[in-house]
Amino acid sequence: MTTDARTGKLHGRNVVVIGGSRGLGRVIVTAAHAQGAHVLAVARGLDALGKLSRELPGSKTLAIDATDEEAPAKIFETLQPDLLWSAEAQHLPQRRYRK
Repeated sequence: MTTDARTGKLHGRNVVVIGGSRGLGRVIVTAAHAQGAHVLAVARGLDALGKLSRELPGSKTLAIDATDEEAPAKIFETLQPDLLWSAEAQHLPQRRYRK
């Protein structure tokens, strides 16, 4: 099902997706963009962000580690979100389990 960007529920809204370059985050970025949102994808990977910006003209990207102390200020300087979605990967410590 496709949605006309001018009539989507997110049309004209500012959507920021942390972890927006791959996986679920990328799906959210793509869907918001298709609905006419102003989208900012935040991630560490320059290559993935570059590919995303080429595929979704008009979208914004920000290459930064979201755990950096300065990240919130840089994100909010780039785009004031109406919706902020956090889809970053969770890196849990590897544990070996014994039977």
